Amino acid sequence: MSLFLEAQSEGRGAWRQPVRPLPFRVGRRETSHLRLVSPSISGEHAVLMADDSGQLYVEDLGSTNGTFVNLRRVEGRAAVHVGDVLHFADQEFRLQGPEGAGMRSTAAVEPGVLDAMRGLVARRSSLEGAIADRDFEVLFQPIIDLRTEEVIGHEALTGAGGAFVNTDEMFSEAHRLSLSLELSEIVRDITADRTEELTHAGFLFINTHPDELDDVARLLRSLDRFKQRATGFRLVVEIHEMAVTDVSEFVGFREELEAREMALAFDDFGRGQSRFLELAELRPDYVKFDRAVISSKRELTPKRKSMIEALVRLVHDMDALVLAEGIETPEELRMCRELEFDFGQGYLLGRPKPPDEPPTVTGPKV
Repeated sequence: MSLFLEAQSEGRGAWRQPVRPLPFRVGRRETSHLRLVSPSISGEHAVLMADDSGQLYVEDLGSTNGTFVNLRRVEGRAAVHVGDVLHFADQEFRLQGPEGAGMRSTAAVEPGVLDAMRGLVARRSSLEGAIADRDFEVLFQPIIDLRTEEVIGHEALTGAGGAFVNTDEMFSEAHRLSLSLELSEIVRDITADRTEELTHAGFLFINTHPDELDDVARLLRSLDRFKQRATGFRLVVEIHEMAVTDVSEFVGFREELEAREMALAFDDFGRGQSRFLELAELRPDYVKFDRAVISSKRELTPKRKSMIEALVRLVHDMDALVLAEGIETPEELRMCRELEFDFGQGYLLGRPKPPDEPPTVTGPKV
């Protein structure tokens, strides 16, 4: 069966290159079956080949800028199928079958889909470069005891690196490009270095990415490395509670944290469908209520107030402490104290700062 590599290019539209003979070589050299004259392409970049069953594979030949199948970098070789999107560095193609064979033809290619994917390899290259260069800023936001107004610790926050201007977008892209573990680990590594400059010890809340729960052993190794370097702090590991998909497996992770004398915090509680019945079994030490729960932009009706009081009581009944995120106004601070939140953080109480600046409580006493 004839296969084609199909591309979209300005001034030329959609064009096809038959994938034959096999093995089919891609590169910048004149001897390549598909010659791509681009500085991003290596002389011998990649090769497509088939096994005895006819399954097609692509193998990277040690190229400088990589070969990707559906945005995942090829390490060794990877199977490819009709409809898959292949990138040789920043050159994009889709593998197609012949017209009339029940497979997608030139006319069936959606330019909008290809357009939406353009630039992703460049962003991956930018993110990989930022990871290699440790090009990330770490700031520390104070966490305040709402009863005493004392700084009891900090949360380590990450600024965007590479070509990204938004941290949420950066981590979302890292997930899409299968780089979330590498990104999370290098950020923790940089954070551990910066803790030496912190002028205030105490609790240190550090974040995790939901993807890291897919490889708990690797996550624990990363946390062990962090603890060995960030001495003098009581570590609190933040997990998004909706990332816990298997309660029984997570209980084992919880026990591993206890053995390491690390506390557990559930982040963004109240943002989505919080699972109240499972909280007791998961046993967090802290529950961080999302800003949406305490925002003064929403009227504090008697019904809403009763609901928040019930949630705070529920957490306290589990012997956990309640932390309000995103406190920005005196009204929000007053409400959190009235509803017996234990701790708070937010711009009213203290903005994220470099580690060598002393923490201050910026909000008024209420």
